[in-house]
Amino acid sequence: MSSDRTVTDVLMGAARAAATKKNRLSSASQSPAQAPSSPAKKPKTLEDSVVSSDEPKKSGATDPFLELKKKGSDFDPRAAANWKDGEPVPFLFFARALDLISNESGRIAITDIICNVFRTVMAATPDDLLPTVYLSANRIAPPHEGIELGIGDASLVKALAEAYGRKEEHVNKQLQVECGSMWQELGDLGLVAKASRSSQRVLYKPQRLTIAKVFHTFRAIAKESGKDSQDKKRNHIKSLLVAANDCEPLYIIRLLQSKMRIGLAEKTVLVALGQASAYTEVLRAASSKAQVPPSDEAAKIIKQVYSVLPDYGKIVPALLRVGVLKLSEACNFSLGVPVGPMLAKPTKSVSEILDKFQGIEFTCEYKYDGERAQIHYMEDGSIEIYSRNAERNTGKYPDVVSSVSRFKRPAVSSFVLDCEIVAYDREKKKILPFQVLSTRARKGVILSDIKVAVCTFAFDILYINGRPLLHEQLKVRREELYKSFDEEPGEFYFATSITSNDLKKYRSS
Repeated sequence: MSSDRTVTDVLMGAARAAATKKNRLSSASQSPAQAPSSPAKKPKTLEDSVVSSDEPKKSGATDPFLELKKKGSDFDPRAAANWKDGEPVPFLFFARALDLISNESGRIAITDIICNVFRTVMAATPDDLLPTVYLSANRIAPPHEGIELGIGDASLVKALAEAYGRKEEHVNKQLQVECGSMWQELGDLGLVAKASRSSQRVLYKPQRLTIAKVFHTFRAIAKESGKDSQDKKRNHIKSLLVAANDCEPLYIIRLLQSKMRIGLAEKTVLVALGQASAYTEVLRAASSKAQVPPSDEAAKIIKQVYSVLPDYGKIVPALLRVGVLKLSEACNFSLGVPVGPMLAKPTKSVSEILDKFQGIEFTCEYKYDGERAQIHYMEDGSIEIYSRNAERNTGKYPDVVSSVSRFKRPAVSSFVLDCEIVAYDREKKKILPFQVLSTRARKGVILSDIKVAVCTFAFDILYINGRPLLHEQLKVRREELYKSFDEEPGEFYFATSITSNDLKKYRSS
């Protein structure tokens, strides 16, 4: 037998052999008057062998995808892979895993499944780990790149109707009827796509979808612009839907809508990626006696690295190259890439804080009613402003961009400031409510058209002159902030704060 034979060839050969044997037995045992034996069933492909999640399984039938539900210590990545090593990962493998997750409500069970997905991909086709992680997080690019699909539900309905030979009004009617039914899940356009595909017959079987194909098609959709861009986007979507099988249409549509609806949060993806890397390195280290961190520690490393460098395009290749233990060395702070913000945790009273820190000195800041901003000033003088969600806000604040270079002292060549931008009345020297700031457009604000003035309140510095300060204490960072910038009335101030361990001082403020 040639080693080049595919799984389909093997299945077809086995089916023909079984049919021949059955016909021989029938001709030997039947009289001429008896009915001839039934024709052999058509051999199954890999897609055909997958039992639809909507269909009951026959008694004794096994579903290889159920392997993904096992605990990490019991899971064998080779048992879950239904493709050859090095081949592109089928999108159906990923879609069925999402289907398994949709039936789980516990965070641990969901983490186990997506962790096992990553382990399977790392073992069989590591080159596909990056698109797998991106799609698991329901992203196609880092947030700061601002790459958006630009597809609305109306365009999705039209693409679905054209792909499956239906009328748009029928699709919309089905959505409306099903939204009002007792089974409210069917108000989901993804479920309508799945039902439409299952009722459609095709003359030929299209080439199966892969994770890489879906991911790169999504990227192509996002990059379409200009004249006829919506038509081009729909054509990309139709090509995916026509080739989709089983539950693939459901998750193609949901991914395009950015509404997974299965309880898979990005934090879970990060934890699962860390655990997957630890389990994978355990297998690799069996003979080399290399040091491998526990899965929980590996998950913490991944989360920490992502908070400093929120870019899977840099993290995943480095993870495959150096392993999780050295990941922090390979993925450092990068100027121009927003750092995850440090967020406050609510407490009941100042007394509770003092009890927790047991007399240790701490800083209490004024709460500004504005928008969190991270200002990156590059060596070449270019400036980027990012929101707390790592979205690019540079076009929203051209006035800050044009003035921020005035606030820095001459010796400062690059920096990253953590600030709050607030609406500000310069005549009355008064901070205005957030509602006033929210009247600004999100993008493309023209400097001459600005009606709401803003003021920047800086409370931290994360990077200065090529030196990251993330691991320095707040006291050290504040000293760098105060000696590197000068206040400018009405435009730039240092955040008001009190540093003490005296409760009376806070109460009197």
